Amino acid sequence: MLFISVFVIVVMAMLGLTMTNMLATSAESVVYESLGLKAMNAARTGLEIRVSAAFPLQASGAIALCEAAPAGAVAMNLDAIDGLQGCSYITDCQSDNSSPKVTYYRFSSTGQCSVSDVVVSRTVAVDARTL
Repeated sequence: MLFISVFVIVVMAMLGLTMTNMLATSAESVVYESLGLKAMNAARTGLEIRVSAAFPLQASGAIALCEAAPAGAVAMNLDAIDGLQGCSYITDCQSDNSSPKVTYYRFSSTGQCSVSDVVVSRTVAVDARTL
């Protein structure tokens, strides 16, 4: 009888530890999923700002230039925006002038969000060309 009761206690303890571990893992995955979505939105924000600077709507006969936006990689902290606290982005633009009539551009943006020791980043890219 003692053996059966010890066995039941050990099995129940192992079952309790397994359930606790599963709940902790589930909570951690929710944190990563939430930060991943915020990082994706930060990357999209940076990409939209960079592309709109290179292809302005108000310009007549606009010719897109990577140089129209600030040169090189551009980084911005998004702490002042509700919902994107702890997030930032870095954008970059590369041009390809290999064709004499058409210029191709590659815009990329990496959004990064962090909370305490958890850091998540997402990268988005868009290709464009002059008409």
